[in-house]
Amino acid sequence: MENLVKLAQKAALSASHILLSRQGQFTIDTAIEKHKNDFVTSIDVDSEKSIRQILLGGFPGSTFLGEETEKNEASEFVWVVDPLDGTKNYLHKFPFFSVSIALITGREVKLGVIYEPLRKLMFHAIAGGGAYLNGEKISVFHPGDIRLSLIATGFPFKYREKINPYLEIFKEVFMNFSGIRRAGSAALDLAFTAGGSFSGFFEYG
Repeated sequence: MENLVKLAQKAALSASHILLSRQGQFTIDTAIEKHKNDFVTSIDVDSEKSIRQILLGGFPGSTFLGEETEKNEASEFVWVVDPLDGTKNYLHKFPFFSVSIALITGREVKLGVIYEPLRKLMFHAIAGGGAYLNGEKISVFHPGDIRLSLIATGFPFKYREKINPYLEIFKEVFMNFSGIRRAGSAALDLAFTAGGSFSGFFEYG
């Protein structure tokens, strides 16, 4: 698994090089709306192609499941990839986006890598082996008083008809915790939860 983590990190770095080299070349009005309020550009596709080539080349016989491309033939090991988590942030030049890669077998996640290229933050974890940021072990934060917790969230932007029940949840969290943040990359929100910046993360459902 350590070697596969290094392979995933190599793929994430390759994709991030593409993202950074073409930053500012795309805007929201040039993107394709694949689903309502869910956008994709050629940069997402190119990033995913780079990741796919490295992962399947380094681990022959594995399966690739990407957000922008179809799944290849079935196998025991499946790479699950988001080549640009935070596409809307990227398009609006809001500096919070990431590359997310996981390896699963059946329903079990074996490893995960999340890379934030602007600050060069490389998160990784292996099942049962803890989580790390740039090689240093990280851990969740449990405040003595739960009211001191900072909580991350994601809005139901694809399902805006869910806004009223979501706002009921939001209100409950808002009234009982220190603060709420919504930055636009769920992968990074979860990584920062693992690292103790957030005490939790929630979305509708």
